[in-house]
Amino acid sequence: MINDSQDDLKDRIKTDVESGYIDYHPIHGKVRQSDAYNKALWQARKDRLYLLVIDADEFLFMKNFTDRLFDIVKGKLNVNDGVGGLAINWLIFGSSHYEIKQPGLVTQTFVKRSPFGFKFNKHVKTLVNPDVVAGFLNPHFPVYIAGYHSVNLNGQTVEGPFNEPSADPEIRLNHYFTKSKEEFIKKRSRGMADNLNIRDMGKFEEHDQNDVFDDSMKRYQDELEKAVQNDGREDA
Repeated sequence: MINDSQDDLKDRIKTDVESGYIDYHPIHGKVRQSDAYNKALWQARKDRLYLLVIDADEFLFMKNFTDRLFDIVKGKLNVNDGVGGLAINWLIFGSSHYEIKQPGLVTQTFVKRSPFGFKFNKHVKTLVNPDVVAGFLNPHFPVYIAGYHSVNLNGQTVEGPFNEPSADPEIRLNHYFTKSKEEFIKKRSRGMADNLNIRDMGKFEEHDQNDVFDDSMKRYQDELEKAVQNDGREDA
């Protein structure tokens, strides 16, 4: 879902759209995040796919390189037990003390993060079976039909947008919330996706956590740079 993008994204991903690798759906207007999620939910239900709705600054990371996400998810989501979704915790990455935007890939540039127990890492995004989800009213958590719920990676029930994070989980969402201070200021000026408020600069200070060096995304560097070179993108 593309919400009034002004960076020629459609042209930049044209080849992937034409090949069917990417479904491109524009959506217009302010505060349309839930609408976009629900449209994606409808499409995933139609296509018989699991759905994980994440933002452009969030990256799914598998601790073990050889694990297959589908196998893990299939093992957790059992509709016979009322399990309709898997809640995956954030892991906040900070600015790495950069004041201005850096060249290169986001995942390769920002290599300092918060500890696993950092308070904002309690936020989750949820991978769901669309057949048992009524819709999204909150970007972090779906509304299930009666009898269904989310679980965390340990199989414990999660009843909202928060879950106590575990140390070094097998799946996490690397969240590059701040990037550099310059990029955060630009992000702030665009407003928020789910309401009309403008982020306070205090949010930068709260989320700018650089306590732990973590370059585990480096293992994807060659593959990502090749993909970026092929489609002309400068960020990922």
